[in-house]
Amino acid sequence: NLILSSDDRLKHNESNINNAIDTVNKLKPKTYTKLPYNSNLLNLPITNTDSFYSSGYIAQDISNDIPEFKHIVQTIENSNYLSVNYTAIQPYITKAIQELSNYSNILDSSINSLESNLLLIENNSSN
Repeated sequence: NLILSSDDRLKHNESNINNAIDTVNKLKPKTYTKLPYNSNLLNLPITNTDSFYSSGYIAQDISNDIPEFKHIVQTIENSNYLSVNYTAIQPYITKAIQELSNYSNILDSSINSLESNLLLIENNSSN
């Protein structure tokens, strides 16, 4: 289990995440064949059998294209490889879902209002 400290007493300069849908839409999820990272660091010979199929994000895409996420791309210690802190993306995804839920509620309300108006028009025209 991955457990991260989240106590409010450890946090300062808190601010709400805004426009999360726009930020999340900039992510480019991909599938790829990945080489084992430890083999690269140790300069061990790598064969095709060492690689494995995976999915995720490309650190350079995030670092170059999404300024809101620059804090989640880090250099792996003692290497020039980049890593992505996937856990740090979760609050943006949560906020994006909340924004979509809010938009859905607004659309539902608008649809209900339009349906009511349509019924009134239909009833008035049939009289």
